[in-house]
Amino acid sequence: MGNKRLCIVVPYFGRWPFWFDFFLVSCGWNATVDWLFYTDCEIPAAHPANVRFVSCSFADYKHKVSGALQIRFAPDNAYKLCDLKPALGAVHEQDLQGYAYFGFGDIDVIWGDMAGWMYPRLQQHVCVSTHDTRISGHLCAFHNTEDLRQAFRRAPDWQACLENPAHTRFDEAQFSKVFLRYKNWPRWARRVIDVGNPLRRDALFEESFSTPGCRIPWRDGRERYPQAWDCWPGQLTNDIDGDMTFPYVHFLAWKRLWRDDADPRQQRVHVDPQSGKGWRLTANGFDPLED
Repeated sequence: MGNKRLCIVVPYFGRWPFWFDFFLVSCGWNATVDWLFYTDCEIPAAHPANVRFVSCSFADYKHKVSGALQIRFAPDNAYKLCDLKPALGAVHEQDLQGYAYFGFGDIDVIWGDMAGWMYPRLQQHVCVSTHDTRISGHLCAFHNTEDLRQAFRRAPDWQACLENPAHTRFDEAQFSKVFLRYKNWPRWARRVIDVGNPLRRDALFEESFSTPGCRIPWRDGRERYPQAWDCWPGQLTNDIDGDMTFPYVHFLAWKRLWRDDADPRQQRVHVDPQSGKGWRLTANGFDPLED
């Protein structure tokens, strides 16, 4: 393909979280990756050139999914869209024409040099997940081929999972089994089984330590996690790993602390994301970094 870029597809309905401007700025730090949003939220007045928005109602999007997959996709809650992630390549096949790679991800993240981390791995592997034992719902990328756009159909009970209005963790549970059939087996036994599964053989599952505080021990094997992340353009470090840089941070654990705030923007944002300077991200929100 002529366009050797990655496009990350994100359907999102409801209202933008207060940190969305920070997310967008970090997308701009990865100018060789594109993001495509289908949304009923207000289109931000300022956003990077590599982020595109398509205005769409939730009802119209469910109709689009149902037609593309030939199923009845009719959830009441937009959180169900998490289950849809493995099928986004099929749903958005037309949008992805010309791209070498496609992927899915979340918006409760700040990107470091994600492009510099991801592209060398995509050149060698048809699927790249940022967890070592499962498909990562907050970032996973694939070669843009028919086989990989339709790989979700190989998952057990895929149609029943997607038609079920409740959230079933299809993205990280059932879809992972397409690549990792016996993930609880010893590693030596899994390597033997993997030889017979070309999708697993050509995929990379690499723990990127993106999600502090959520089940996975940190790099040293202990449940001791960073408490502060310094976010500069294309460079993401934390308070326990020295100069080591990370492709992104997924602040799921801290986001849970922010949900009940009456006015989270006022309480959690103390720096202009458009200032051109860096920020420090902690459980207290976003603060300015000194030069």
